[in-house]
Amino acid sequence: MPPSDASLPARTAPSPARSCAERRGEPQPSTLDTTILATGGFQGDSGLLSAYMGPAADRMLVRSNRGSVGDGLRLGRAAGGATSQAMSTFYGHLVPSPLSNFTEEQYMPLAQYHSNHCILVNRLGRRLCEESQGDEVSVQELLAQPEARGVLLCDERVRREYVVSEPFPNAGLLDRFERAAAAGARLASADTIDGLARRVAKWGVDAIRLGGR
Repeated sequence: MPPSDASLPARTAPSPARSCAERRGEPQPSTLDTTILATGGFQGDSGLLSAYMGPAADRMLVRSNRGSVGDGLRLGRAAGGATSQAMSTFYGHLVPSPLSNFTEEQYMPLAQYHSNHCILVNRLGRRLCEESQGDEVSVQELLAQPEARGVLLCDERVRREYVVSEPFPNAGLLDRFERAAAAGARLASADTIDGLARRVAKWGVDAIRLGGR
């Protein structure tokens, strides 16, 4: 695995690149006006994550291929290529916290696909996004919040209809809250908003703001 390199060359305009196209089993050189390198990303390199995702990058859990460490990015930049304007965005999902372990088999069972029916607040007790856009959008908003942590709130109807359900065909019917608790994550319930606020206050969440007082 190559060492982290957060100080990549300055962005430059794309230039024609030499490449090889395989013809009849033999590589043939060619000159291209544009080349797109789609090599899996750089989520396995902590240095590049910090450079592009910001100081909270070390709080992100890798929910994908850990072997992608930015080789394609370095190759393209070394050849004079330019990066896109969206290097600070990513594809991901909300997952419970803390987790004693996070393996590939847990990626789907622990993803909070139902969050578009919930309310997501930060540790200050403030709602931070429009949750209906989906957790793949909410998770990017959460990364910029204090400690990159939040609390996902719902009532019993949402739990019954969306948490304990199959979010899409072949995803599996299971209780994602139960799976989260079994994996070591925090989970709380109460009969009133004030009661719930008091419980999550133990996690460092502002109970007064969350309770609306």
